[in-house]
Amino acid sequence: LYKIKDKQGRLITFRPNYPQLKHLAERGNHKRNLILKARQFGFTTLYCIDELDEALWVAGRSCAILAHEREALDKIFEIVKRAFLNLPEEIKPFTKYDTKRMLQFVARFDGEPLDSSIYVAMKLRSGTVQRLHITESSKIKDREELDAGSKQAVPMSGWISEETTGNGFEAFYDLYTDSTGN
Repeated sequence: LYKIKDKQGRLITFRPNYPQLKHLAERGNHKRNLILKARQFGFTTLYCIDELDEALWVAGRSCAILAHEREALDKIFEIVKRAFLNLPEEIKPFTKYDTKRMLQFVARFDGEPLDSSIYVAMKLRSGTVQRLHITESSKIKDREELDAGSKQAVPMSGWISEETTGNGFEAFYDLYTDSTGN
């Protein structure tokens, strides 16, 4: 259903690769997920598609993806936007906003109210999101803002996923090893 660009720059249909499938199987219904990863496994792409899917089909959903630097914001949102723009017209929802880093949906293709959104930012300032993905979490400099601000925008019933490369003995690495008992 969703189109992405592969490593050669070709437009292809998204199909989860082995590391992504393994993660999804292990994630199950866990609502708080830490992903310590190697580079180029496509976890950011996976969560762009996963959260877009949620915003397109579940009424009232607000989904956000946080990045550690401004340069990454546009690249990440391109993944979301490409997948949305390449949807078949007959199932594409009606948009209220289509901005540089946000899509807000008013109604599904069949006219049913949707009132959902997906956006990319460096931090959450207000409001509530039901799905939050944090990419390159260990590179976010203001961990206090992340923990006390952005993560607090997600209710206990919501989902938070954080992925990053290890980057040595930083806060994310410590959090990951503490949660796994290693």
